[in-house]
Amino acid sequence: KDSDLKFLADYYSKGWLTDKSKVPDNVKSYYKMRNEIYVSQGLVFFEDRLIVPKSLREKICMKIIWE
Repeated sequence: KDSDLKFLADYYSKGWLTDKSKVPDNVKSYYKMRNEIYVSQGLVFFEDRLIVPKSLREKICMKIIWE
């Protein structure tokens, strides 16, 4: 499982740290979007868009390009 998405799901369910400097570096880029991130059926979304795990991003991008 993608560790970044695990952090995001945990922060969604438990609440984000109020001090951005204490947020792990791997998810700091999501901090400004924290209020629009949610989890549904085990998937992590930003607004209405699925956040794709890093391990699948290249594969999915290639599939989109070639379709």
